[in-house]
Amino acid sequence: MDREPSHDQLCAIIERISPTERALLQLLAVIYEPCSKTILHRCAQACSLEPFAGFRSRSSSPEDLTYYLTHLRKLHLIDAQLRCQPTILEPTVRQAIAAGSFEALAKAVRQILPFESVSRANSPSACLRHVRELRIAFHSQDAQLFNRCYAWIHEHCPDGETSPEPVVDICNHPFDEEWFSRLPIEWQIFSLDCIFSSATWHLTDDQMALSYGLKTEFQQLLPDRARAKFDFDLTLRCLAGGELAEARRLLATSPARADFLGLSGLLAFQEGGYDQAAANLAKDLRELRHRARKRNACFQTLPGVAYALAVLLGSQRPDMIKLRQ
Repeated sequence: MDREPSHDQLCAIIERISPTERALLQLLAVIYEPCSKTILHRCAQACSLEPFAGFRSRSSSPEDLTYYLTHLRKLHLIDAQLRCQPTILEPTVRQAIAAGSFEALAKAVRQILPFESVSRANSPSACLRHVRELRIAFHSQDAQLFNRCYAWIHEHCPDGETSPEPVVDICNHPFDEEWFSRLPIEWQIFSLDCIFSSATWHLTDDQMALSYGLKTEFQQLLPDRARAKFDFDLTLRCLAGGELAEARRLLATSPARADFLGLSGLLAFQEGGYDQAAANLAKDLRELRHRARKRNACFQTLPGVAYALAVLLGSQRPDMIKLRQ
């Protein structure tokens, strides 16, 4: 059996295919979900792009696609369900955006495969259709549609169908700093939060995105209203990944560091200072409960785990009553 080409090899292959094959590949990347030759032909007919002109004639049929699709499959660019290989899906969409053809492709896809036709069906096909629309909304910066699809996916779709997270797939497979930096800052912030969360809880690779988020140039673009949450998430990501020097720097320099409740204790715990960690976390927990006006408010995720372990591992005999609280 032939070995499948690497990501770089596939990208090099895309540069050598014909304009019609490239346009079909971009169309399949926008469609996203499995489709038939007939559906693809109808989408090509509905699209105004020049490479599809031959398919718009009355004599054209789905069989006219056979040669192109066979070649694309032979090159390992698409699979038997006429879906783009995952490793080239995002580069292909970004190529369409750069060429100015994305809008025409999305319009044709929506005309032939309307979003509303499955929007109320709780099924795998509905999940794929919602992910397709979310992707189109993201690249079009349609916040209203994006939020609608994002909420629906997280409520109705099993993790296995959208794992690790649609936004991570869009922005981090692969992470392209030049493309990413051109997104509106609000979309960058949200996307980085998704990428960092996926790295923390699903152990996905985010090193390029993390390096970008730590850059001074990006930090200077952060609006004040978003800085506290973003810097908290960034610091937590650094702590979760063992980037202790960066976490220490953020804890010392971030304008929002007074709101980083639990993180100084988590850092002390990771550095082996269990007594200091317990003291810091106890102080921050009191402040958290004061701000929340709830006597039973508690740390979420890693600081809570670190607090319990710091008490158990510290030099003082653990107070089990306080530990349970």
